[in-house]
Formats: sequence, C-alpha cells, structure tokens
Amino acid sequence: MGLTGFDRRRKLPSVTVAHSFSEGSTRLRGGARIGWSNASYPFARLVVDHEWCRIDVTLLGPVWLARSEIWQVRRVQSWLGSPGVMFDAEDHRFDGLVFWTLAPSAVLGAFAAAGWPIEPPSGPILPGA
Repeated sequence: MGLTGFDRRRKLPSVTVAHSFSEGSTRLRGGARIGWSNASYPFARLVVDHEWCRIDVTLLGPVWLARSEIWQVRRVQSWLGSPGVMFDAEDHRFDGLVFWTLAPSAVLGAFAAAGWPIEPPSGPILPGA
C-alpha cells in the first residue's frame, strides 16, 4: 500500500451537484489531501450513498465523486504511515485526492455497503485499522 497514482498537480473537477443525501447515508470525519493542500483530522467530512460521495474540506469546499465515474476505492498509506483511501477513475481525474482516516477499514466498509467497488487488500489489515 502506498500513494501509488497520487498526483498533487492534478486539479480536481469543480462540479456543483443537486443531490440530497438521505438519513441512511454514511457520514465520517477525517482529513483530506486535495492536490497541494492538506487538511488534517477533523477538518474533512465525507458523506457517501449508493450514487454520490462528497468530501467537504474546511476552507477548500466540497469535492463530488459520482459512483458511475469510480472504478475502485482503495486503501493507501502515506510514507509517514497515515492511512487513507483514494478513488480511481479511468481518466485519473481524482488522482489528487486522498481521504485520511485512522479507520480505513470502516471507510471502505461504508463504501462497500453503498455498492461502490472496493480494491481487495493486498496484505493483512489489522482489526480496527
């Protein structure tokens, strides 16, 4: 696990989406790296349902990801050891985005429960990781 595919120069698409998340949507708090900017915990909020994911970062605004554009959500780890998740799209449009979390298994579980494709772990993941 690593930040393979991360490109800090990648400018994320700026879209406004008219989508309302239901009460059953999963809501998590963490940190985020968007290109050259980094927001540590607890300055990022992630909301996911079966159709959309939104990551709100304090002072940077929201990033919207459509389920139809993502071919997998995968666990990553920074060179300092911080765990997180990245989002792979065919056109690499989200290569500049990482959601940092101390519970990557819980984040991946939320995406899996909402029907998003998850990369199988390449090695052991410790319980509670």
